[in-house]
Amino acid sequence: MKLRSALIALCLLLFPLSAGAQFYTSGDEPPQEWMQFSTEHFIIIYPASYSFTEVLKYAEALERYTPVAGVSSGMEPGKLQWGKTPVLLHTRTNQSNGSVAWAPKRMDLYTLPEAKGSLALSWVDQLAVHELRHVSQMQLGYRGIFKPINYIVGEMWNGALAGIYSDKALLEGDAVVAETALTQSGRGREASFLEYYRTAFREGDWRKWSRWRYGSYKYPTPDHYALGYMMISGMRCFYDIPDYTDKYYDGIVRRPWPLGKLNRASKRMTGLKFKDSFRSIMEQYDSLWRAEDLSMGPFSEVRQLTPEPRLGTDFERLVFAGDRLYGIMRGKASAATLVSISQDGSVKDIRPFSYSAGKLVADDVRRRVYWAENITDKRWSMAGKSIVRYFNFDNPAKQYDLTSEGRLYNPAPSPDGSVVAATSYPVDGGSRLVVLSADDGAPLWESDCPGFQLTECAWLGGRIYGIGIADAGGFGLWSHPADGPGEWTQVLEPSFQQVEWLAADGNRLVFVSDRSHLQQLYAYYPATGACEQLTNVPGGGTEFKQAGDSLIYASQTRLGHLLFKTPVESPRPVDFGDVTPWTIPDEMAAQEAEMQAQTAAEKPYVFNPDDISPEPYYRQTHALRFHSWAPIWFDYDEITSFSGDFSFSQASPGVTGVFQNTLGNLYGFIGYSAHPDSYDTDGPWRHSGHLKLNYSGLFPVIQADVSFNDHAAIQYGYQLYNGEEPRTTGWLKEDVPFVSASVSAWVPLYFNKGGYLSGIVPKVSYGISNNSLNTSVVKMDTPDGFEILYNPPVFRCAEERENVFMQSFAASVRAYTMESRGSSQPYPRFGIGAETGYFMRPGLAGVFSPSVYGYVYGYLPGFTRVQGLRLNVLGEYLFVGEKMFPEIRVNCAPRGFSSAAADYLAQETPLHVRFGADYAIPVYVGDIDLFGSLAYIRNFLIVPHADASLFGPNFLGSAGVDITAELAHLLTLPFEGSLGFELDYLYGPRVPELQDAKVLGNNLGNLPLSIQLIFNMDI
Repeated sequence: MKLRSALIALCLLLFPLSAGAQFYTSGDEPPQEWMQFSTEHFIIIYPASYSFTEVLKYAEALERYTPVAGVSSGMEPGKLQWGKTPVLLHTRTNQSNGSVAWAPKRMDLYTLPEAKGSLALSWVDQLAVHELRHVSQMQLGYRGIFKPINYIVGEMWNGALAGIYSDKALLEGDAVVAETALTQSGRGREASFLEYYRTAFREGDWRKWSRWRYGSYKYPTPDHYALGYMMISGMRCFYDIPDYTDKYYDGIVRRPWPLGKLNRASKRMTGLKFKDSFRSIMEQYDSLWRAEDLSMGPFSEVRQLTPEPRLGTDFERLVFAGDRLYGIMRGKASAATLVSISQDGSVKDIRPFSYSAGKLVADDVRRRVYWAENITDKRWSMAGKSIVRYFNFDNPAKQYDLTSEGRLYNPAPSPDGSVVAATSYPVDGGSRLVVLSADDGAPLWESDCPGFQLTECAWLGGRIYGIGIADAGGFGLWSHPADGPGEWTQVLEPSFQQVEWLAADGNRLVFVSDRSHLQQLYAYYPATGACEQLTNVPGGGTEFKQAGDSLIYASQTRLGHLLFKTPVESPRPVDFGDVTPWTIPDEMAAQEAEMQAQTAAEKPYVFNPDDISPEPYYRQTHALRFHSWAPIWFDYDEITSFSGDFSFSQASPGVTGVFQNTLGNLYGFIGYSAHPDSYDTDGPWRHSGHLKLNYSGLFPVIQADVSFNDHAAIQYGYQLYNGEEPRTTGWLKEDVPFVSASVSAWVPLYFNKGGYLSGIVPKVSYGISNNSLNTSVVKMDTPDGFEILYNPPVFRCAEERENVFMQSFAASVRAYTMESRGSSQPYPRFGIGAETGYFMRPGLAGVFSPSVYGYVYGYLPGFTRVQGLRLNVLGEYLFVGEKMFPEIRVNCAPRGFSSAAADYLAQETPLHVRFGADYAIPVYVGDIDLFGSLAYIRNFLIVPHADASLFGPNFLGSAGVDITAELAHLLTLPFEGSLGFELDYLYGPRVPELQDAKVLGNNLGNLPLSIQLIFNMDI
């Protein structure tokens, strides 16, 4: 036991319960041909169909930023690691993202640019500088005392260190600092990025680090990107520590104890405890923002339109359809929902809506509201599209598709409603203006956008105007003929500010910009070239819509983006390109320039496209890429889904090798283990081999497992007593090692659309081992009944039959459809799912009973928006024939009863069914931070429940309650989870056999009560 505990501790040290992030697969990608080439630091892998010109842009940007991306972190990307970094370009996804993983080492770049909320920087540069900073951070595993461990465990060590020492806030905040300091853009130069902190500080919300980091059940909380950026930028500027990240990692290498790492770093660099230095950073940011507010005043008078909600709520995507105002509401207590908003601020739900929907825009001629919506491919999670959809003014609850293919964004109907312009991001790269028929969505013509990325467009005066991001950076305005393909004309020179929500309004274009550090509404007059600021609302705003002599808009509050009203006021002339300087970002940029000047730079690598020699990337030769290993045996799948019940199947002495191809669609592990025999624990130890393989590159996902010598093979026999009672006996074949193999195939199909999550997953599995059953029937008689112990049975006769290997076959299909849920909702408001399956043993169907099972569950709303009801039915039917062994596969016992009780009662009937109901009641008593963030509780969850089970004439029932603390953090584990207990009152027949089956294994004394610990971690 001590040895096993030590092995588990070592396993958890090597995989600190962040293994799910270490062994990272980005998703399933459609089969396609791939190409590759090498630069000084990278191996670029890309689809053969992707534009080579676009590929070169990524390669050039990565090499250009490599020498500077790690100066302030003290680690140049790739300089300490072994070998070049593979960079995989994903071109078919409808996601805009990037990631760096180190098990195996690689960078994944999603080439689809953002059509909404993009930085004033080319998408290529955004990805390059941000992800290179992550590569820099991963070099920690190659420094000092950490470096030798790479030889012991491989690349997974670097991912483990990132989870132990950096936290998401430090990793992502530091990367945002890099993108802000190394470019003229970056999220640090976006007003929306820190606007919640700006509002919260103004309203006296001074949470400590843990409450910002782990969030709140009630209040919105900025993500870890914003929190980490605010802390690190504050350390660099307010405490004059430009190399804070370098010093932080250097301290980790010198003193690698993980607890209190932020506090130790703060004391060493500022002389203050971390809580004090962080409070000072918040206060200094607040002083800076208050000074900015004074310089922008006086602000306009405003009135809050929507009342304060009980839980955080955002209103967005506002649009007037005729005289009715619509918008999307989402938040803690609501998934994205289309709502109508009255003039008095009351809100009425209409229907669930897609979380990915872009801006809503009205066509008063056809009486439609258009938007673009992301649709994930039915099979491939790394493929998808964005289509144009609409609803009619008269029936907003019903939605229609205008298009069915493409990647289209931000539709804009023409003044006469006959056509719709949209932004297109083709799979092969670049951006285009596409004009569609409003009748059937057919593309009528399109025009490329050379030199810039088009984001939004609007019709005005016989032309189409588009805002976008220049290749050299900055948002600008361009103009294009409205009657067909032509040339773009630059109207406003690009500048580094955020520009969005473009629309035509009479003889002018209106848009929202943060050029003053608050988002305000502006107008541009193409006929005169004049630019005006139309609003000066406190805290800034967006989604401005005119209603008579007022503007309705959304603005940040402590409880989310709520709606406000402000009078239409006289505009103020401005210069579009006159952008207010950013104090903190500009200071960090100066720091970077000074540090780079002080660095003894080697001769820079000159990227020359003529040196590039693309060649095919052969998937077969890269299949077994062993990236990690360990001097122990561990079952990765078991460890990542652990329940606290470890055995040798999860961790034991041995060796493990983990492999995964760069494409991410093939992974597995191979290993050797030494452990006690599963059946003879006092006998000699077993030496076992293990192999697991998962491949998702085909239409079905295929998983195979092979295990060798976990114990001796078992020979089962079949006996019949007194002509009635069948029994099996088994004995170990000592000289024959147990060998088992299984293979499963399933097809995950997704049909997510319009705010509903739907899917179908058919699955088949087959397993075989060299355990065997001799189907020969040995007939025995006992003279006086079944008291075999005192009356040994007498052999009567035998019927010889064949010896059959033990096999299994299972087939199932699962289907579901349900609404999305808000972050504080335990259940979806509406939803239903079902699964049915069949199990049998090939070659032994006449001995072991085949079975079918069914499971149906559903969700209904509760009395409040965050409460909910869950109903479920589970049943199994055994096809039990004469002299068959009933093989029970489904546990239909009520909660609180042991599975042995269900097994006992199910032997008497072929049908057993369980009905269940749960009612979830979240309880908020404040965000609780216990013992210096050793545990963080967002809320408590009380779930009364009841189960009723039928086993023929027998009935078992239970009623009880789960009471859990919903955790955002526990000890050093940065994962969400639940900790609490389940209490059940049990009802059922009190027969001795059930007591022997330990039906009340968790009972309190002799009372019919059961209590069990609940501990779940979402890893």
